[in-house]
Amino acid sequence: MNRSEALLYLDANENDWQEVLELKLFELKKELFQRIVIPKIYIKRAEKVALWHQAECVLRGGEAVQLNEVEFTFDTVEVITIDALLKLYRTFETKYTTLQLQLSQAFAAKEVAEKLHEIAQLEMARQMAILPIAKLWIDDPIETIAIKMTDAVNTGVIISELNQSNKGELLKKDLHLLPNLKKDLERTLKSNK
Repeated sequence: MNRSEALLYLDANENDWQEVLELKLFELKKELFQRIVIPKIYIKRAEKVALWHQAECVLRGGEAVQLNEVEFTFDTVEVITIDALLKLYRTFETKYTTLQLQLSQAFAAKEVAEKLHEIAQLEMARQMAILPIAKLWIDDPIETIAIKMTDAVNTGVIISELNQSNKGELLKKDLHLLPNLKKDLERTLKSNK
């Protein structure tokens, strides 16, 4: 990418490219804070911001720095207990909140791209950890699941539901007592079909 291509890509000119980039980053973060985390969308946005970073480096006269990539894993829930699910959702919620805060405080294109990628990786790891439960407990054919992929699942509400349950081990028949967990399992199953 040369200087004129970088300006064209940012839709800016020599005098205002820094302000344009700051505004683009601000608007992107604002948009994503209002959406649920759909990994494919976050990864596409991270790739877009990485190109903004490359354009920024060209305009500053330097080389684009390689983005750091992080992968997350959660232990797969083998025995479906309240404690195991609470541990998974609490761990996710803590990491997700930390990443959201870091994203909100990121002002450089490189940092924003990295945080978007990390959030997508975190959500994919969470889904992979609960996918076996979803496959085991959700009987409905994927095509008939009425949930929309844009329906938000509030992990805080799921944690609250699990805390209120007085059972140790959960069984499939208990799922009706945990509607938000069921919604999350359905969404996970549908997004990983």
